[in-house]
Amino acid sequence: MMKLGENQTAWFCAMKDNPEQQAMKHLGLINLDGSFGFCILGKGIESLGKGEWIPTEVGEGKAYLTDGLGLYMCASYNDLGLYDYDGTIRFGKNEAAKKKFPYKTLVAANDAGVSWKKIMAFAKKYPELVFQKSV
Repeated sequence: MMKLGENQTAWFCAMKDNPEQQAMKHLGLINLDGSFGFCILGKGIESLGKGEWIPTEVGEGKAYLTDGLGLYMCASYNDLGLYDYDGTIRFGKNEAAKKKFPYKTLVAANDAGVSWKKIMAFAKKYPELVFQKSV
């Protein structure tokens, strides 16, 4: 079984320590009240000290997080060991895992309101389905 690497461990620790920061539909957002919100992959970028905050005067917040290449995580997924920019889960023939976690990507699970705690538990139990490599 694959063991989580340093980057993945830092990411999971950041989510465990800040569950109140979980948000949907944005990689990262500085809310109007100054609090932070992250989708699961945005928290990964932030935990590695990467990304850029782009100020905004419209919408829900004061600034949006990008990976430095655009509003979506175009390249940073590799630093987290993911298969692609959405965190695709490679179920293959593992029907038992698919039954326990009926989402195709980490982003879909996050945006459906699945807690980071539940997502992390799945990824720890089935790391080879979530990660292409330990980093």
